[in-house]
Amino acid sequence: MTHLIGHVAYWGGAFENILGAEAAADIDPIQSLDVPEAIPYTLHSDSTVSVPHPLWFVRQAVTRETWFYPDLKDGARRVIGPHNRISVVDALRAITIRTAEEKELERFLGSIEVGKVADFVRLSDNPLKYEPGNGGDPTRLTEIKVLETYLGGRPTSRL
Repeated sequence: MTHLIGHVAYWGGAFENILGAEAAADIDPIQSLDVPEAIPYTLHSDSTVSVPHPLWFVRQAVTRETWFYPDLKDGARRVIGPHNRISVVDALRAITIRTAEEKELERFLGSIEVGKVADFVRLSDNPLKYEPGNGGDPTRLTEIKVLETYLGGRPTSRL
């Protein structure tokens, strides 16, 4: 099951106004799926409408922040459906190995292992440092920069 996690940020306030707070809290109910018998979940964007920024997906899944239009300032953020938050590590899995599994490409992609295509990025910081359960601030995940991109084990860009 794949979640357009941007719904939480972009539409959470609107859904709350239309459906009520209780129903809107279960938009993209990821946490309720995080049990062994559940269907694995992935996170994605609607890239024609929203920017494909994987660390932003992680932030949204971990924080469940939403904004209420037209007030988009930082102080206007609030949380919708906090019971559906997931950990940073689970969100990272949802954009890496679980996505590869969903597309039946896990033999080639999704994790760093011998025999797999070495497509990965080098980041400016460790996303696991922002785990709220360990005192991290997940709102800072989007401050992490991509320093280098590798395709097939070779650097393709440096920023």
